[in-house]
Amino acid sequence: GLVTKEERAAGAVAPAVYRAYLRAGGGYGRFAAIYGAFVANAGAELLRSAWITLWTGDAAYERRPEAFYLGMYAAIAVGGGLLTFLRALLLAQFGVRASKELHDGLIRSVLRAPQSFFDTTPTGRIISRFSKDMYSIDIELADYLDFFLFCSLFVVIGVVTITAVTPWFGVAVLPLAGLYVRVLNYYRDVSRETKRLESLSRSPVFSHFSETVGGLATIRAYRQAQRFTDTFTALVDANTTAFYCNKSADRWLSVRIELLGAAIAGLAAAFATMSAASVAGGNFSSSAGLSLSYAVSMTGLLNWVIRSFAQLEAGMNATERVLHYSEKIAQEAPRTADGLDALLAPDA
Repeated sequence: GLVTKEERAAGAVAPAVYRAYLRAGGGYGRFAAIYGAFVANAGAELLRSAWITLWTGDAAYERRPEAFYLGMYAAIAVGGGLLTFLRALLLAQFGVRASKELHDGLIRSVLRAPQSFFDTTPTGRIISRFSKDMYSIDIELADYLDFFLFCSLFVVIGVVTITAVTPWFGVAVLPLAGLYVRVLNYYRDVSRETKRLESLSRSPVFSHFSETVGGLATIRAYRQAQRFTDTFTALVDANTTAFYCNKSADRWLSVRIELLGAAIAGLAAAFATMSAASVAGGNFSSSAGLSLSYAVSMTGLLNWVIRSFAQLEAGMNATERVLHYSEKIAQEAPRTADGLDALLAPDA
């Protein structure tokens, strides 16, 4: 037919899409500064927990007065708050800049597309790029990146802390890490493809709605309102089916990560108990408390690392769709003779 089939990528999002997003946000140097702010913020949170451990180890205030511990804790908390503000500000600026650059490239490309592009592309497909896809890039993508960076750093800090307190945990965590990666990869494939199916099934909804509004008088004149209503309902059902599959995969993931987190907490508690029995004297209880606090929080962190990474990849799917229209659709001839000469000039 005249209408072209909508493109659909397969497999993982290409690294070139991630690189394009980082370049649109300001480049690798700016992103490295943002990641450094995340590392510093995570370090401040670790320092805060470690300071509480030192504080509880001197509950009778034999080494330092209470004011010293309170003052240091307040300083660490204020520093952590400032670092949280800094990393949030830098990431927000990065996301806004990336969104603006991608939107400008998209609108330039569409406005310069030939008439044949609009003849063979449904209006709803174009609207979907400028509405839902740009909304994902504007609002959701930076948040997903924030959650992924923050949670992944805390998982690393948690595992290192538990291993430092109970070294045998480092041996037991290896098979758990392999199981975690296997669950991650399985969930990623399902989440990514269902998100792509949802994006593909959304365009016909927009197209059908715009066509119905444009031809409303004709539809009523021929008494075809019920047929158009049934068609629209079927299109919405198809879109909702993909969304439902995506949420079902979320529940599948949650059950398995809860079991994995429970195993980590159980192992940390068991190794802490064994270490406490073998340690003669000392204040091992405060270190064990630090280890167990990280182990208990590990369930939620592991869940959010996988989910945020899958959501980040799904958000990059929107970037992938926008970049397709920005870089791969046909363009009209240059507006001026100088532009044509520059286009035809051989590479230096």
